Amino acid sequence: MSDKDVLALLMTFGMFILTFIGIVIELIKLAQKSLKQSHSNKRIAIKEHNIEHRPLSVNNRRTFGHWELYGVESMQSSYLLLTFVERKTRYAEVMLVKNKYDYTISEAIEAFCHKYQGSVKSVTCDRGSEFLATMTQLVFKRNHIKYYYAHAYSPQERGSNENFNRILREYFPKKTDFAHVSPVVIRQVVMSINTRPMALHRFKTRLSAFKRHLNDQHLRIADIT
Repeated sequence: MSDKDVLALLMTFGMFILTFIGIVIELIKLAQKSLKQSHSNKRIAIKEHNIEHRPLSVNNRRTFGHWELYGVESMQSSYLLLTFVERKTRYAEVMLVKNKYDYTISEAIEAFCHKYQGSVKSVTCDRGSEFLATMTQLVFKRNHIKYYYAHAYSPQERGSNENFNRILREYFPKKTDFAHVSPVVIRQVVMSINTRPMALHRFKTRLSAFKRHLNDQHLRIADIT
């Protein structure tokens, strides 16, 4: 190979490297732009759906069908429990999910909305990225459900959910890996909690209170626990 051939090869290689660097730089710029847009969209969502916009009738628990939502995570795996608690009756539903990816969470919330169709008017959750995700917001909108984001570091704004989660931890301590807990066991635990007598309901249960409100609104939900 002559010196000219070597020089041409080096120049070609150099141009390839420069082109590659240029592509990488553009990809980084696009990623940064996308990240900024994502942050902007989340700020807009928090502003538009802030818990401060939640009606007084929901705040004081006068009306039925307003839920609180949270994710109880495993320390050992990506599995977690999505816990839903109806604010007036304290009736709870729990769904086992494999991870916090947008698709997984939104799919689980969609299943919840479908099961409890007609009895879900609003959902209040924290500002976790899985709840701020566009896919999750679309699920709420598609099911005509209003949604509110609590203030940061304010678990008391989801008080019913926090209380339920504490009871849930009696069955599943913090070191529990939900990857090794079957849905059947989870349903049994939820049934146990939903059928505990509560002073709030004159020592009747969350389940009986929930069913009473369903009857009042002529709603029928299969397989409630």
